[in-house]
Amino acid sequence: MKKLILSIVLAAMCFTLFACTPKPTSSTEEDSLGWCLLEGYLKNIPQEYYCISTSDEKTNLTPEAPVTPEMLSVMLANLSQELGFNLNGYLKNQASFSDAETDTWYTEAVHWVYIFEMMGRDTLGVGSPMTKETLGKFIYQYLYQFYDYRNIPYNLEASFADAAELTSSKKEFAALEYLNLLVLDDENKYYPTKEATIQEACSMFQKLADFCKENISMKLLMKRGVSTDFRILQYCNPAKPSNQENLYNNADFYKELWEKGFDHIRVPVAFDAENPWSGQWPDHAYFDENGNLTPTEEYIEIIDTIIDYALDANLFVILDVHGYEGKVHGEEATGERLETSMKNYISIWTYLADRYQDKSNKLIYELYNEPVMDADSLEEFMYKGVEIVRNIDEDRTVFVTYESASYHAMSGEHPEMIADFKEDPNIWFTCHNYFPYEFTIENNRTHVDHYGQPVYYPFNEDMDFSLTNSIMAIAEDELKNGIDYWVGEWGAYDNVALEDRVAYCKRSAELYRKLGIAWCKWEISWGFAMYDPYEDVWNEEILAALFS
Repeated sequence: MKKLILSIVLAAMCFTLFACTPKPTSSTEEDSLGWCLLEGYLKNIPQEYYCISTSDEKTNLTPEAPVTPEMLSVMLANLSQELGFNLNGYLKNQASFSDAETDTWYTEAVHWVYIFEMMGRDTLGVGSPMTKETLGKFIYQYLYQFYDYRNIPYNLEASFADAAELTSSKKEFAALEYLNLLVLDDENKYYPTKEATIQEACSMFQKLADFCKENISMKLLMKRGVSTDFRILQYCNPAKPSNQENLYNNADFYKELWEKGFDHIRVPVAFDAENPWSGQWPDHAYFDENGNLTPTEEYIEIIDTIIDYALDANLFVILDVHGYEGKVHGEEATGERLETSMKNYISIWTYLADRYQDKSNKLIYELYNEPVMDADSLEEFMYKGVEIVRNIDEDRTVFVTYESASYHAMSGEHPEMIADFKEDPNIWFTCHNYFPYEFTIENNRTHVDHYGQPVYYPFNEDMDFSLTNSIMAIAEDELKNGIDYWVGEWGAYDNVALEDRVAYCKRSAELYRKLGIAWCKWEISWGFAMYDPYEDVWNEEILAALFS
């Protein structure tokens, strides 16, 4: 009965959407092809690629038709978007592989495959049938982008009957076999040298889709995401309104962020009882009758609005508390100031965790931005913050950090905290990466020659080398400690020449993408600008660099 219903629905879809009449099917593999049609994974692929005409001008579904790399690229792009990956920044009608054309049904998906280097950067084999070995390798490379292969035992060997026929993909197929993503026949054979058909591709694709839906976590989504800081105060300053008029309160802007390709934003907030910008900015907080630091109604309404609009636009939101009464940026907190910070830290996180406990899990808490204190005190803050959140919200993702947050190398001072927190899958570690420092921060600020003129540092080979080493060190620390980092801030001041900033942004995004490190660029405007809220203009060169 199930197969009968599937055949009826498939026939209807083929007549209405693809003008295809399916042949009677009996095998599981052919059912997988029908399933791919029904689920929409063949969307955008022209029907002639899997249908043939007959003499009476009707068409038949052809499971035996060869599958090509561009067809699989489109299928994988369709799957990725269903899983929640925002590919808007990558699906571009732009040149990519030397054998790929622009202005075609496959151009955008193939460009995305090119950017992520799933099949190298030379030729893709557009229009050519894939062997089953190439099919499996492509699927492995796709999964490599979005699945944590640290979960697979080291030194596996493929054991299916004809594994010896593999040429250069033994490691990849050992992993696919371990994850049960291969479709083998009754003799336990895969036939690597055989040309892959649509039927066979759909059979593996169905297993891949089911696997991804079970195993692709929020963390893995964010590792492949593109993020920016969204400083709320700059968008609600009555002394200097933007042309957008309270941009934070513009639901369409959050949708635009998604359409540009961003999939999460970091929202820095501060809770200083004495407002440092009195008369210009909304008051942040006050002390209630019990002496607890509490957000003002005006300020929390702004935060509520940002969170709601961003979640409605499908964005992840990292609520990052930048300041508490008693914290002085750049100066180590000790004594009474440290006690004051802890008291207010407890008040604020108790308030926030309680207020947002029913919000989507796409709302994430960053406990403390760049704390400056001794290691023991910092651990006390981190443990207390996690305890507060977990007492109210068991599954909320929480970001913890080390002192002097720009230096992930400080992890060596916190072995017990790492051991404890990595047991909780919803706790991440965060660090910042403003390296090479003389390029990102010091350019035209403190570096001057003996005539007092600013010294500029272009993004040259030396800067590239320094940047590469700093990001590689983060990846190495992840592996050493068995943790995941979210690089909460990186960027360069806009007094750096634009061409150098573009090169720096492009290289940074490329390295984070290759190493599977989640990141957030500081910031959307102001000193590290890529968007002007007063003119409503994006810096398209910076934007393009983040997706290339």
